[in-house]
Amino acid sequence: MELIQAQQSDFPRLAAFYRHVIDRSETMAEYCRWVYGLHPSDEKLQTHIRNGCMYFAEEDGAILAAAAVTPFQEEDFHGFPWGVEAADDQVAVVHLLCTDPLRPKTGLAQALLRQILAMARLQQKLAVRLDALASNTPAHRLYEKLGFLRRGEASWYTSNAGQTDFYLYEYIL
Repeated sequence: MELIQAQQSDFPRLAAFYRHVIDRSETMAEYCRWVYGLHPSDEKLQTHIRNGCMYFAEEDGAILAAAAVTPFQEEDFHGFPWGVEAADDQVAVVHLLCTDPLRPKTGLAQALLRQILAMARLQQKLAVRLDALASNTPAHRLYEKLGFLRRGEASWYTSNAGQTDFYLYEYIL
């Protein structure tokens, strides 16, 4: 699988892909609670594209998976017992990771994350971090299977889910 860095011209396809994922994921309300327009939103996708942080994989012109990968961590990630001390710009953070729910479970999410880890290594990051809703047990299994370690818990307010508990994960490169 090859990660493609999204361009502004890819925005309509990416927005349609995220809507497709939300509308077709039977467990969306239980595990992710994404609501298009709140999380993710057009503005958030466009910002990630504009900043060069939005990536996707496709096959025969159809998007199979997507994620945003910021080359820094924000203040929300401060104060947790991370496994490696790193400045904000020494960390890559994964956001909005998803795969087409109508595709067979063929390891697409694993392949996407492996590409993200490889990209972070090339950028000489010290770690890749991410968060997942505490209720998102399939995501927890995926991250842990790939070697991410759960480093903490946070309770954050989100526009799509209200006050919500999150698990924070880290992969040391």
